[in-house]
Amino acid sequence: MKDDVIRLIQQMVEKERARLQGSSSPTEATEPAGIHFTELPRDDSNGPLAREWNAYCRDIGRLLAEGRQGRFVLIKGDEIVGIFEDWAAARQAGLKQFPREPFFVHAIRAVEPHLYIRGINRPWPD
Repeated sequence: MKDDVIRLIQQMVEKERARLQGSSSPTEATEPAGIHFTELPRDDSNGPLAREWNAYCRDIGRLLAEGRQGRFVLIKGDEIVGIFEDWAAARQAGLKQFPREPFFVHAIRAVEPHLYIRGINRPWPD
């Protein structure tokens, strides 16, 4: 197990080094960096944060146009409650205002990175 973790970390470091130097591995050339904000899918699941996600998708273009990229948005229901400099401040405000309710804190960014999870959409290392 320890050797697998070390090998995985070495692969990640090599991949990042190649990316920073401008060369790309074959997998990087075929995989997009993420999903552009104009292509974010709506959540019609009626899940606990579906309204908040849809509000984020609705307002992300305006937030980016206002120059808020890199900050964090706090959303409850369909309303943007606030915009904060870091995740911890947004979370703390959410916990204070909605102590026993779910709320949504998310980074404001033009491209949503893909989430890679070993065993789900990425194979386990050999």
